[in-house]
Amino acid sequence: AVDALEEPNRMRRRVERLIRERVRLAAALDELGITVLPSDANFLLCHVGGRAGEIAESLLEEGLVVRRYPAGSRLSEYLRFTVRLPDEDDRLLDALWRHLG
Repeated sequence: AVDALEEPNRMRRRVERLIRERVRLAAALDELGITVLPSDANFLLCHVGGRAGEIAESLLEEGLVVRRYPAGSRLSEYLRFTVRLPDEDDRLLDALWRHLG
C-alpha cells in the first residue's frame, strides 16, 4: 500500500493492465459458453453449471487455482477465477476448453 501511494502512476498502470485483461478474459470465457457476471474486481464470478465441482477439481489437478463453492449453496454452479497475467489466463482458458468440450 505504501509503494502504491508513493508511486501512483505505477499503480495506475497496473490497474489499467488488470482492467484490460479482465475484459479480455471475460470475453474469452463468454466465447466458451460460460456466463460471466459483471465485475469491477480482480476476479470473475462465472456460472459454469452443474459440473462446477468436477471442473474445479480438474483445474486444481492441473495446478490452476480456482475458487469453488459448496454443493447446495446458491453459488454451487459458479466458479471464481482470479484475473492474472495474459499467459496464465490463456492456460486457464485452454484447460477450460478441454474440460468443457
